Amino acid sequence: MGTLLHHLKQTAETIDANLNSILSEIGSLSPQALKAATMDYLGTLKAIEEQISNTDISKLKTLSVSIQSLQTEIDKKISNISIDPKSIQAQIQTQVQQAIANQSDFMEIEIQSLLKSQKAKYMTLGSMALGLLILLTSFYTAYQSNTYRKTIDAQKEMIQQNSQTIQSQINYLNSIRR
Repeated sequence: MGTLLHHLKQTAETIDANLNSILSEIGSLSPQALKAATMDYLGTLKAIEEQISNTDISKLKTLSVSIQSLQTEIDKKISNISIDPKSIQAQIQTQVQQAIANQSDFMEIEIQSLLKSQKAKYMTLGSMALGLLILLTSFYTAYQSNTYRKTIDAQKEMIQQNSQTIQSQINYLNSIRR
């Protein structure tokens, strides 16, 4: 009976430690730690349930006082649990800001990468457009040069014809004068 009482005392201390752990996890608002502490607490309760089912009821009467004090202690700790909405909001806001800050670095890298690829694309397109413009300009210049050359040749021929006509008229006038 003494070992059973000792074992139940250890179990009660374990439950108390688990409750303190749960309370500290609630205070820090860590869902994973809270879940782990709750699962540990449920495991401890399951172990107590197995021990109680294997225990003689007459032995439990003597232990009811310590179980009642344990229940009173658990009730006190549960009633002392208070959640401050302002601190929860501040912690959530801090976590959201950290998540945004972490994502902003990633987004900045992605935007810089996209800008570099767009810059390269438009530089290539710009170079191609400039090359095409230079090529078209050289074709136009060649066309204009050819047209000017033909115009000059035509004017040269007209000048020669006019020169011959003037020379013939001068010769005719000279012949009439003599």
